[in-house]
Amino acid sequence: WVQAFRVPFLVASLIPAVVAALAAWQARYAIDFGLLGLALVGLASIHIGTNMANDAWDYRSGNDLAVRHMNPFAGGSRVLLRGVLNPTSHLVVAIAFLAAGSLIGLYLVSIVGLPLLWIGLAGVIVAYFYVAPPLRLAHHGLGEVAVGYAFGPATVLGTYFVLTRSFDLPAVILSATFGLLVAGILWINEVPDIPADSSVGKRTLVVRLGVERSTKVFGGIIVAAYAILAVGVAAFRLTPWALLAFLALPLAVKPVLGLRKVGGDPHALIPSNAGMVLATIVTGILL
Repeated sequence: WVQAFRVPFLVASLIPAVVAALAAWQARYAIDFGLLGLALVGLASIHIGTNMANDAWDYRSGNDLAVRHMNPFAGGSRVLLRGVLNPTSHLVVAIAFLAAGSLIGLYLVSIVGLPLLWIGLAGVIVAYFYVAPPLRLAHHGLGEVAVGYAFGPATVLGTYFVLTRSFDLPAVILSATFGLLVAGILWINEVPDIPADSSVGKRTLVVRLGVERSTKVFGGIIVAAYAILAVGVAAFRLTPWALLAFLALPLAVKPVLGLRKVGGDPHALIPSNAGMVLATIVTGILL
C-alpha cells in the first residue's frame, strides 16, 4: 500500500504548501496552525488519491501493461501489474482518499470562504480526471497543464488563502514557480513512457512533440520557473530572500543536460529524473 500511495512524491505538494504558509508569515499574517495542519492533511489525501487513481486508470487502459522499462520514476507504482493489490479495492481506496481530502477542503471552505471552493474543486477535477474517463486530460495533451495548476496555484494559493483570506502577488509568483517545477518533474518522467503512452492513444505533450523538441521545451520550463522569481522580486513585492532559490539552479540545469545527452533511453535517464525531483525539493527548502 505504501508503494501504491507513492509516498516520496508527497514532497511535490507538501513543500509548496509549507512555502505558502511561510509566505503568509513573511507578509505578517497570523498563522493558524490548526488550519494549516488540516490543509496539509487534505493536500496529502488528495495527492495520494491522485497517484492511485492515475495508476488505476493507466492499468485499465493497458498503458502500464505496455511499459517495457524499469525506470522507477515512470510507469506508475506497478502494484497492480504485480498483482499484489486487488484492482477494485485499489480504486475504492483511491476514491476514499480523494473524498477525505475533499471533505477537509469543504470544512475549510466553511471557515474561510467560497474562493477556496473554486480553487479546490478545479484541483480535485484535474486530479481525478488526469487519466480517468471521460475527460482523460493527459490523453488530450492537457495533463502537464493540469499538473502545473494542481501543484502550483491550487496548492500554493489554496494554502495561502486558508491562512490569509487573500491572494497577494508574492504568493501568485511562488505558485507559478512551483507549478512549473512540478510540471517539469512530470515532463521528464513522461519521456521514458513515450512508446507505452503512444500505444494506447495517451498523447501527452511530450508524445506530441517528440524527444528533441520536448528537451527544448523542458529547458524553457526550467528557465521560466526561476525567471518568474526574479520578476517577482523586482516588480511584485516578493522578498529578495527568495533569490536564494537560484542556488538550486545548477541542480535544475543538470536534468536538462542529461535529457539532451541520453534522449529517451529510460535507464540512462534515471539520474536526470531523480535530479529534477531533487532540484524541486532544494528550491522549496531554499525558498
